[in-house]
Amino acid sequence: MISFRIVCSLTAVVCIVLFGIFLAAPGFYVAVYGVRADASGMFLGNRAAPVFLGLAALCWLLRRQTEPEVQAAVSLSMILIFGGIKITGIWAYFQDVATASILVAAAGECAIAFAFGQTLRTRH
Repeated sequence: MISFRIVCSLTAVVCIVLFGIFLAAPGFYVAVYGVRADASGMFLGNRAAPVFLGLAALCWLLRRQTEPEVQAAVSLSMILIFGGIKITGIWAYFQDVATASILVAAAGECAIAFAFGQTLRTRH
């Protein structure tokens, strides 16, 4: 089984990368999914950057947490966040807003949510 520490550490790395992309090149990020980056998309991408920085900090700072209640709260929160992001990506695909490449991102988001779910299972 994968440990809480490893899942948090890897998620922190993913989130810090997303922070940098959303801060420096939000248009590039959305273009990967076949979505045109207009001014509002660039604005929202830049606004999302600090959210990913905060998630990276949260995961990194709590990665060594051994308190079961804290681990469960973090895991459940991350499942909801990345599960929600996955659902919006799949929704965008079926609405013909994004290309099939969004499904690759959704798979990654699903993997993160699943990994946090596994950390919940290992304690029960």
